[in-house]
Amino acid sequence: MLLYMRFRFVALMSFLLLICALFCGCDVSGLADDAIVLKEYDSIEKLHTDYVQKSSNEGSLNLGFYPRDLVTYFEYEDKYFVICTYSESKDDLLVEDGKLLVYTVSVSDECFMLDINGIGLNCAVFAISDTDYKENLMGICHINGETQHVSFVCKKYGDERCYYFDGVRMDEVEFTDPFSGERVVLCYGVSDSISFIQMMLGVKHKWHLIADSPANYIKHSIHEHSNHITVCIEVPAMPTSDEFLIEYTNILSDELDQSEIAQRILNGGKVDRRQLYAELKLHIVAWNWGVEKTKTIIADIEIFDGGAVIDSRPWLNDLALWLYGDEYTE
Repeated sequence: MLLYMRFRFVALMSFLLLICALFCGCDVSGLADDAIVLKEYDSIEKLHTDYVQKSSNEGSLNLGFYPRDLVTYFEYEDKYFVICTYSESKDDLLVEDGKLLVYTVSVSDECFMLDINGIGLNCAVFAISDTDYKENLMGICHINGETQHVSFVCKKYGDERCYYFDGVRMDEVEFTDPFSGERVVLCYGVSDSISFIQMMLGVKHKWHLIADSPANYIKHSIHEHSNHITVCIEVPAMPTSDEFLIEYTNILSDELDQSEIAQRILNGGKVDRRQLYAELKLHIVAWNWGVEKTKTIIADIEIFDGGAVIDSRPWLNDLALWLYGDEYTE
């Protein structure tokens, strides 16, 4: 297993070095002298007008997306997300039907500036249709100084269900579909749960459109033994965020603390939530990294008298607690 993981790591690093070599001439160092990059505006409308003109005359700042008509914009933490129609050629005024472009704007002292990072203008693309959300192009932005993956998905106006992105409920804003004139709800959220390397290895973000928390939709079963209970939990469907896992740990622990079956073993005790969280997190991380998938697909959590969560391998208890125990908060 260690040799296998080392091979994957070396292969990945070689691939990244190749990518860097291929694209070393595609940075945006030249943009530092560009007037529109350095210019401050007193309104997003004026900034957008200049940005459209700049793109049409000289080329795209954001890797092949050419902004057209402004649709809406809204504030998120220390940025503004600007939504507009777009085309894929500076000479083509025909916009992409049913899709919208998002770019980010920084704000300082009530002045607005295009938000530029090392690969160009931060941007994302999403389909207004609520059936194609997994094909949307996510953005990678610096939010409050932290690198975050930003997702935008739409749902029908009046749909009372909520979107969750990696287990965290997405914020919502209404806007008018520029193609149909109908009201649409845009859901947006950020996640730092999956690293770039994990994405390269095939680890994917998770979305849920549901009536309440995804914690209520994870399948598990409880099995009683002579001196302990085993809780079997399906790992692949579990979102990756710590916020979700804390919520799920509490919901599952509450269920076990009140279960007649479990209490025959717990004897009035309560589940050790910190250890439960740590062992679940270890399973999720192992699954997402592709480690022993036939074994990590199901988390078999053993709980003993008084609520002690004890794995049959003592070293695993200590490792899980050392790695992830401090992440759990009541």
